[in-house]
Amino acid sequence: HRRGADGRTPVVHLLPALPGAWPAGRVRGLRARGAFEVAIEWTDGRLAAAAMRSDRGGPCVVQYGTRTGAIDTRPGETVKLDGELGRR
Repeated sequence: HRRGADGRTPVVHLLPALPGAWPAGRVRGLRARGAFEVAIEWTDGRLAAAAMRSDRGGPCVVQYGTRTGAIDTRPGETVKLDGELGRR
C-alpha cells in the first residue's frame, strides 16, 4: 500500500506479486494504511473477491493489475468487491 497523488488517500494494491505456486487461496485480516482491514480471495491466479473494512471511515483507492477503483467508507463499514473491483 502507499499514499495517493494527494499525499493522503491510501492506495491498496491487491495481489501485486502472487506466486505461481499459489493458484488459489484466500487471506483475511491484512492491515492497510488508513485503518483498513483487507480480505482477498483468488482463483486460477486471479482476484475473485475482496473486502475492505474501514475502522475509521474515509476514502481509499484499490488497485488490481491495471484496474483501479475508489471507495469512500463510513466507520465500521465493509465494502465488498468482485474480481473487476466492482461492488458486490
